[in-house]
Amino acid sequence: MNETKKWYQSKTVIGAVIVVVVLGLRLVGYEGQAEVVEEQATNISNWWIEAVGLIGAVLVLYGRLTAKTELTK
Repeated sequence: MNETKKWYQSKTVIGAVIVVVVLGLRLVGYEGQAEVVEEQATNISNWWIEAVGLIGAVLVLYGRLTAKTELTK
């Protein structure tokens, strides 16, 4: 089990970031906003992972379209 991934692809890291955001919002008095973030944590995490995948796909496509070498069959 030596598979690796970037930190931003980890649901655990994203979940921890969400917890930090919720605690920070509560600390500065934004209880309502903290509750919304907390309720939507799963959706936020899933959205983030999908957004990172989309950005990666766009970068791959851009890289291929701007590459200086041709593809062969």
